[in-house]
Amino acid sequence: MSFDLLAGTYIEIEKECRFNGENRFITKSYSGKSEVIIRRGCRLTNALYRIVSAGQILINEECTFETNLELHANAGKKIIIGRDSMFSHDIDLWAGDGHTIFDVSTGKNINSASEKQPSHRNAIIIGEHVWVGKGAFIMHGTNIGNGSIVGAKSVVKGQFPNNCSIGGNPAKIVRRDCAWARDSVTENPKSCGKDEYFALTSSAKAPISGKKVLVIGGTRFMGVQLVKQLIALGNDVYIATRGRKKDAFGIDVNRIVMDVSNRESVYKALKGKYFDVVFDNLAYCSNYVDNVLNAISCGRYIQLSSVEAYKDKKIDLREEDFDPKTNPMKLVDTTAGYVVGKRQAEGVLYQKYNHINGVTVRIPYVTKTDRLYYYCQHIVKHIPMSIDDVARGFTFIRDTEVGKFLPWIAAQNYSGPINLASEGYITIDTIIKYIENRVGERAIIDVEKGDKSPFHEYNETSFSMNMSKAKQLGYTTSNINEWFWDLLDRYIERALKEK
Repeated sequence: MSFDLLAGTYIEIEKECRFNGENRFITKSYSGKSEVIIRRGCRLTNALYRIVSAGQILINEECTFETNLELHANAGKKIIIGRDSMFSHDIDLWAGDGHTIFDVSTGKNINSASEKQPSHRNAIIIGEHVWVGKGAFIMHGTNIGNGSIVGAKSVVKGQFPNNCSIGGNPAKIVRRDCAWARDSVTENPKSCGKDEYFALTSSAKAPISGKKVLVIGGTRFMGVQLVKQLIALGNDVYIATRGRKKDAFGIDVNRIVMDVSNRESVYKALKGKYFDVVFDNLAYCSNYVDNVLNAISCGRYIQLSSVEAYKDKKIDLREEDFDPKTNPMKLVDTTAGYVVGKRQAEGVLYQKYNHINGVTVRIPYVTKTDRLYYYCQHIVKHIPMSIDDVARGFTFIRDTEVGKFLPWIAAQNYSGPINLASEGYITIDTIIKYIENRVGERAIIDVEKGDKSPFHEYNETSFSMNMSKAKQLGYTTSNINEWFWDLLDRYIERALKEK
């Protein structure tokens, strides 16, 4: 490797990367921070990384590149390459023209002043698991969706969906609904990798990338997954917390310290700041939301809500079953309780701040907590459980799926409440019987003296959530049986080890 760098340059290469030829890193025309980040497990041959005037290059995990790769990030523009992408030989990526072009009639710079350009023109976004053929030339203003294929010698500029094949000069879609695998010959679609890489082409927009975003509460569970996803997509990420817990994001994020329950604290921290998108994971009551929206300016506001917003739980809950625009709105704090707080958090957005382009994402129980482990632990250790109705069933969602959905819904032309859940639901009785069969023990149920079970706090009845709205927007839903039992197996294994 060779380096010809100016001050303000940051280069990070994570572990397990291999370089099988000379890799040259060059920065020109110092103007702010320039950076190159290569994530874990990438393989590169000979490559040129050329960054001019605060350009940025981000290569995510497990990408492979053959000979004669050139990456040019000019004039504050970005190149973002998704994980598990595969590049052939002699490929050029040019984010920025390299020289300035003027409109003679107006005298205005029309290409190299990145702050005056629409955000989509300031980046090259290559999704996850994209195969780029030999000799391709890819220009700024390009976004290629996950699982797609770029033909050899193609000249690419524009927006392209997932799982399509593009080619030509200029490149156009030549085939939809296709997927690819690294194996030379295989009959097994699983060889494509993640399930999401083997998917029908969607009409949905790609998740947001290259945006200035704020995550309120980004250091626990879903917040961590959201921040990871936003970073991988090349967004300029800020996280706002009380600053009491150290996060693991290092220099990948900017930090704002504030207490969302304190109006003055929020005002001082956010007043005068603008973000393209705000993700609010701490919307536990209308006062918290009011504190934030009173202070901040944003293009989009995405609030993490809950199934508890619905007043009457039932199978196939639809967004229309609770209307936050007509429910009487009042400003309350968390002493009003979680259920009332969540309803009022939605209400203050749609009634007091109805000029804001907002979405409230209603989710069910998240499995990355110890709720499910409760059953495994109690059955393995013969601890009585207080469960009054084992026939009740619920739906769930993974924290990783929440983390991926939020940047996706932020990019769609949609506002209002929307459900996010795995389709289907599972009864408590089914969970208990599965654990009993796996460990060879019987559950002890004692309603009067047993330990309180996890899903009784809000006196829940059986429910599932209808996902039609998200699917109409082009979102591919998961089915609960695709992943739930594997997760439960891991909790069972943990309980057996701790016995």
